[in-house]
Amino acid sequence: MKRKRIVALILIALVVIMVIDFRINDEDPVADLFLQFETDSMHDLNQSSGINTERQNPTAVNRSNLTYSSESLEELILDNEVGSIDIKGHQSNSIDVSYEVKIYSANKEAAEKYMNNINVGYNVSGGEFELYVDRPKPKPDNIKGVEVLFDIQAPKDIYLDLANKYGRVKVKDFNAGLNLVSRYSETIVNFVDGKIDIKNDYGSLSLSDLDGELTINTSYNINKFKNLQGKLNLKTAYAQSTLENINADTVLTGRYGGADIEQLEGKLDVDVRYMGVTLDEIMGEIDGDVEYGEVNIESLSNSLNINTRYADLKIWMVEDLQDLNVDVSTEYGDLRSDLNLSRTQDGNTKNIKGRLGSGNKELNIEARHADVSLIYEGQ
Repeated sequence: MKRKRIVALILIALVVIMVIDFRINDEDPVADLFLQFETDSMHDLNQSSGINTERQNPTAVNRSNLTYSSESLEELILDNEVGSIDIKGHQSNSIDVSYEVKIYSANKEAAEKYMNNINVGYNVSGGEFELYVDRPKPKPDNIKGVEVLFDIQAPKDIYLDLANKYGRVKVKDFNAGLNLVSRYSETIVNFVDGKIDIKNDYGSLSLSDLDGELTINTSYNINKFKNLQGKLNLKTAYAQSTLENINADTVLTGRYGGADIEQLEGKLDVDVRYMGVTLDEIMGEIDGDVEYGEVNIESLSNSLNINTRYADLKIWMVEDLQDLNVDVSTEYGDLRSDLNLSRTQDGNTKNIKGRLGSGNKELNIEARHADVSLIYEGQ
């Protein structure tokens, strides 16, 4: 019951945060946000009722482009309040920008008048190229919404500092690093190297083929990561994350939600609360601290050191994991083991302790109010 009340409070807090954010930004992006999750039947119903049709059909549109070329540019900056960013690296020294400004209003004359006051341009200072959107604030009451869609090509070796809300972000083919903040959006980042910092909330985040020092912070999100290498620090809250083929020492810090990690070359450090976690083919050592939830570890082949409270632990070990120094205990829980070691019990605590073979790998588990299962695969 307490956990249900906590979840209810979280949902209330989320709604409050979103409403405050909408009001601060003087926008009406709610329809755009929920259109991301619209099913075919919902779309048909909305079309027949007239809901959302004005979001599909802007009242005024302005399309234009700009180009800037220089061999001395080191950084591209863009903070897009409402809209989308699609940016791709190329071999040229030029920055080529196509953009589309859309105005939503029931009043065509008002929309065109407001459009005339919007300016998209850039500033260059030192090695920084900054794109900007200048528009009057607050917008008139008869203007329902404004969005700017950017399509950009830039030098592959330029550092990117990007921010975007309420739209899609796509970043591809850069090698000098990335700082990205995106909210209420679908975000896709492919083939980027260097120091990469990404903060993504209220949407989805897809990462693939990244190489470098990666710092990822997400909340209220669906995350899909594949083919990452270097070093990974992942923080999640109320998110569902899937990671596959990771060649990096990895730190996972999570609160609420779930995480599935498969095929990780490197060490893994896990600190999670109220999460379901599945680990499969983790080749490096695993350190963990878990509270509330469940942890499944498949194909364990290296050392494991983990503390768990109110979170059951199920481990399937590879058959050749035989040289172990074992210290396993659970208080107020069951203990099942295929290890060739005797189980003892002292009050409410069950223990397995001893050495198998050379004992060159550690199997240390301390559990409270949790069941622990140690099974050899194939048995």
